[in-house]
Amino acid sequence: MSGNRATGEILATGNVHAVAAPYRFSSERVQRTIDGVYSFGKEAHLTTCSNHVDHLHWELGGDFTFIQDKALVVKDAWLKYQDVPVLWVPVWYYPMNTDYGLRVMPGYRSRWGGFILTKYVYDLVNDGKPDSYSLGASTYADYRTKNGFGLGQSFRWGLKELGNGKLSLYNAWDRDYDRYTRHSRNHHRNYQNWGSDVDRQRYRIMLDHGAELTERDDLHVHATYFSDSYMNRDFFDREHRHESIPANEAWYEHH
Repeated sequence: MSGNRATGEILATGNVHAVAAPYRFSSERVQRTIDGVYSFGKEAHLTTCSNHVDHLHWELGGDFTFIQDKALVVKDAWLKYQDVPVLWVPVWYYPMNTDYGLRVMPGYRSRWGGFILTKYVYDLVNDGKPDSYSLGASTYADYRTKNGFGLGQSFRWGLKELGNGKLSLYNAWDRDYDRYTRHSRNHHRNYQNWGSDVDRQRYRIMLDHGAELTERDDLHVHATYFSDSYMNRDFFDREHRHESIPANEAWYEHH
């Protein structure tokens, strides 16, 4: 490995690996140019699978280029599942610093199997302008091989001095909904004793709104409704860490 501190240029060859959980990246060559462009060569690989590199469930391979703070570009991109090609695109462009557009996230998790999560973020009326009444939205379409399809929609609004808020809706048609019943007898924890019933159609509704009414008065509202007690745990693991069960609250503060 060689580099130039003054210009930021870097060249690394050999068996190069980088990990930023849950993602793992490998390549035979990594080069950074003076203008912040990283080139990883034509034999680069990206995965979230935790298996050994010779036994990956899935991987994305191709000619990777990362333009710092702008975009990830993959040419001749192959998505493989257990070393079998399942999808090819000539160019895949993923913007890194944009408020709007399509985001696509493929991957693999033991709970979901192979998955592809998509999100389209768009402006409806003056979205992101704090001095105007505004409305923006996001649409979600996901597929998980173990669970099936899920669809979602969210709306975010700005009401100037009356505050900002967001409404989020998500519905999943879970093919694996009965796993808690199937495994309850053989598991060291009895799921049926501490969780609610789980049906195939699973959903959640979330509402948040906050307003700084005056320099001394704040109003906050947070409301959630889940189809079952496992909804966040199964589909929104990151949010589950902060809110494992529905929380509904409203408070007013006077300073």
